[in-house]
Amino acid sequence: MASTLHDENGGLVSHIDKHAQSFHRLFESLTVVLTSNTHPKVEATLIRNGFPVGKTSEGRPYHEGYRLALNLALNHMGMEDKVAYFDLDRLLHWIETFPEELQATLELHKNYDLIIVGRTERAHRTHHTSLYRTETFINSFISELLEIDHIDVAATNWILTTELAKLLLKTK
Repeated sequence: MASTLHDENGGLVSHIDKHAQSFHRLFESLTVVLTSNTHPKVEATLIRNGFPVGKTSEGRPYHEGYRLALNLALNHMGMEDKVAYFDLDRLLHWIETFPEELQATLELHKNYDLIIVGRTERAHRTHHTSLYRTETFINSFISELLEIDHIDVAATNWILTTELAKLLLKTK
């Protein structure tokens, strides 16, 4: 499991502590790449709970964190043939609000090489209003552009084979 996190004030420390054991049950390995200005308490908390941690360099583009997260996850994987990517704050929110839905979603990977994990309308509405409205606008625009009923492109979450993850890392 690959993840990224930006938490300048350390506000997620108690949530990480609270759900660490659940993450260990759900994932063989959970790796987290932190932005360079994430609070040091967050890094210490993740390490104390047994999660491998990486950090982005100051001034690097945000998407470099995704690449680093995938690399870190691939280097810490055991026998899994799939790697999942979720922003850690989104994963914490999901495990706190709909843990059984998260478990069911993670089970889907057995049937597909790639899953883009969006949110249900119910899950999306649990986010604060300004985020919900902004993301609804983006999702509606992309859905119309692609001529499909609904797609949640604002939620950057996916599950893919290790082969596809390695191929993705070769792209520029």
